[in-house]
Amino acid sequence: IIILLISYMNPSNINLFTSASYDNIFENSLRMYFASTVTLLYSLLLNTKLYYYLKIMKNNILISNIFSNIIIQFIASIIFGLIAFTFTIEVIDIIKMIMIRYMLSLIIGILSTSLIYITKYIKD
Repeated sequence: IIILLISYMNPSNINLFTSASYDNIFENSLRMYFASTVTLLYSLLLNTKLYYYLKIMKNNILISNIFSNIIIQFIASIIFGLIAFTFTIEVIDIIKMIMIRYMLSLIIGILSTSLIYITKYIKD
């Protein structure tokens, strides 16, 4: 919401090139904001339910977190890609963006899970 409000402000005369670049990125991107919000809320809701279910089945933070991350990030990447880019770019480009987003999310999720696991043993 803050980025959306800032994009409606008049550009600064100090650095016109940067202001024009910023406006090109965030101008008319209500679909992106909507897709981000829907994906965030949907994935948080599903992730908590899936994590809780996996935690009940196997009481292991590593298994619960990694498997819920793999499944939810895949679903979130598909939803974001479809909402944000449908009817604006080619289907093959949407698939590429979904895969790139999924791979980045997966790498960040696995690294953060391993950091949580490492800090658990450092604390002990």
